[in-house]
Amino acid sequence: MKRNFYSIYLLLSFLFLGCRDDIEHYEIPGTLGDRLVGAMEKQEDLKQFVKAIDKLEMREDLESSAYTVFPPTDQAVLKYIKDTYGVSDVDELEEEALKMLVRGHVVRNSLSWDQMRRLNRRGGWGDVPGEDGYNRSGSDWSFKLPSIYNPLPFVDVNQETSESVKLSRKTVYLPIMHYDRFSGLLEEDDYSFLFPDSEFTGFNVHGAVAVRPNQKTLNGFVHVIDRVIPILPNAEVFLATNEDYSLFYELLGRFSKYSFDRESTDKQLGEVKDSLFSKTYGDYQMDWIANDRPVGNNFDNALVNNLTVPTNEALEEYLMTNLVHDNAYGSIQEIPDDIIRLIVKNHCANVFRYAQMWLRPSQLKFFVTGNLELVKLDKTEVAYTNIVNNAVVYGLNKVLEPRMFSAATRHLVFDTEYSYMLKIAQKFNSTVTSLVTSPDRPSTVFLPSDRAFEQAGFSYDEQKDKFSYEHPFTGEAEELSDGELMRLLSMHLVSGTDYKDLDSRNFARTLSDGDYLIIKDGKIKSGGNYEMGTVNSVVLTDETGNNGTFYGIDHVLLPPSLSPSFYILDPNREDEYSEFVKLLDKAGYVDNGSITKLAGKRNITVLVPSNEAIERERAKIPEDEDALRTFIDYHFVQDATVLSDGALSGRFKTMLEPVKKEFENIWVENAPENLVFKDGKGNTAKVIENSRYSNILANGGTVHLIDNILLGE
Repeated sequence: MKRNFYSIYLLLSFLFLGCRDDIEHYEIPGTLGDRLVGAMEKQEDLKQFVKAIDKLEMREDLESSAYTVFPPTDQAVLKYIKDTYGVSDVDELEEEALKMLVRGHVVRNSLSWDQMRRLNRRGGWGDVPGEDGYNRSGSDWSFKLPSIYNPLPFVDVNQETSESVKLSRKTVYLPIMHYDRFSGLLEEDDYSFLFPDSEFTGFNVHGAVAVRPNQKTLNGFVHVIDRVIPILPNAEVFLATNEDYSLFYELLGRFSKYSFDRESTDKQLGEVKDSLFSKTYGDYQMDWIANDRPVGNNFDNALVNNLTVPTNEALEEYLMTNLVHDNAYGSIQEIPDDIIRLIVKNHCANVFRYAQMWLRPSQLKFFVTGNLELVKLDKTEVAYTNIVNNAVVYGLNKVLEPRMFSAATRHLVFDTEYSYMLKIAQKFNSTVTSLVTSPDRPSTVFLPSDRAFEQAGFSYDEQKDKFSYEHPFTGEAEELSDGELMRLLSMHLVSGTDYKDLDSRNFARTLSDGDYLIIKDGKIKSGGNYEMGTVNSVVLTDETGNNGTFYGIDHVLLPPSLSPSFYILDPNREDEYSEFVKLLDKAGYVDNGSITKLAGKRNITVLVPSNEAIERERAKIPEDEDALRTFIDYHFVQDATVLSDGALSGRFKTMLEPVKKEFENIWVENAPENLVFKDGKGNTAKVIENSRYSNILANGGTVHLIDNILLGE
């Protein structure tokens, strides 16, 4: 028995001594029997912080529930209160200053440093098993813990009325900067760049070092830090109180909106309650600026916003050089809101919206802006860094110019005669125009002037921020939906090709799915133009954009409204489509002026055999109604608008659905002005080119006249 006890003793001694370094690193003082304040009271260099707790009469509260405390040392407290308040002891502090000192360093729940490291962005435990068997941290290397400090409202000034407005502030956070040795997310240079006067240890709170972390007590953890963490401003307060960025804040203020915050107003203590407001800026990429909590409040622990803000000097020089001196604007104040919004938004990013987290210094070489543009920054272009309550802040000595300003779209910004298109583009900048602003992807932009819009029947209501369209045939006017505006904008944008030759025939695929333009003899025509009998001429050409060519045109490129069914059943085309229409009617496919098989379909290609081809192959065309439908269905190609441009070739699905429940295939051999379709039996049919019966730009697809019939397998 003695030998067994001796063996156990040796084993425990080995384990203890073998792990000595780690135990010293996480060594817990002899305080396990104490509660939080008692444990701090026994440490000689925390007397100022404990005194502040007692002056606020918070001892009982802090020892009756689970908390995590980050007390700064006496040296740190004395330096802070002297620099901030000009006093030499916490006894001289007012009550609110004491609250900021104490409550700003306390968070609810008992959290060791390792537990904090494993918190995910929603505040739960986020471990995911890694390939090496270790758990991966579910959070980024910086996340936020909400302190128990209730921040005072921020007094704002409404730029429109010059009246004071009190903005509610809901939560003040403590940013935790940790080192995850398994994920390798944090680089020491990142922390040093953000906090050059602090040492990175992997146990950091904002710019402070946790010099004695992981002190476990009966009701929580104590992590002693080497400096006071001031109550962090949010991005709104930072901009409002920092003169170096006042011009940016002034421009941002053009879009400010205030709404009464009933919840925060009612939560105030006392009989007299201030009216508190929330502030937004009309765009999700900017609304977070005055909001301490993440969007939707689902990511309380995440740091999900970036603010890359240019200094006054850099911003003023850019605006004066590019938008005032050489253009129609007499001053910065006269630059339209649509243009200012593009500039401001390019410096604000709610990065959670694109599934990435905040911008670390090592990522400056490649990141996404609020306009969803990929940009590069050199660290030498950063004049200031900080982490505020709801963002990482980079003060820049340059402006992040929106790509729209330098691409083929640049006339949207610099020419006042294209203001209608700029207003529409602003609505969909992140989803549409971003596709034609990359310098790595060629583009062609066709822009009609405001006058062309008005002549076509479009108008804009400034107060409603709505566009209307009066149809020239019916005279009826109606407001355009966002979907209609997006399609209209997309009709004028071509991504992937820079069309410099407008004389040769080309079919330009626009950003509007399934909609094309016909370019020939220096003219541009859309499906809607064909319906209206208009053809676009070029009035201005500019090839100075960094990704393609801009063409100013004299008419709006209208999207088509007439379906493939309309063109096929049109009596005016009876001379070439008539025999196919008879087959459609015999198969029971024609109802009330529409082909029922095509109803509701988009992105289709209809192949109509010529009258001559049908007469020639009459014996191969079935008489039975069901068999006839099978024959016709093979002439309907789905999920592809195939034109004679050489773009789309290969195998495509028809609408013929046999017993095996798989659509029959058709094969396409496509060369410019030489489009051939081949069926499953090897028969070929060629599109009859240079005919008003082929390459029809219809709403939802195209129609071709072909020189042969096609048969399914």
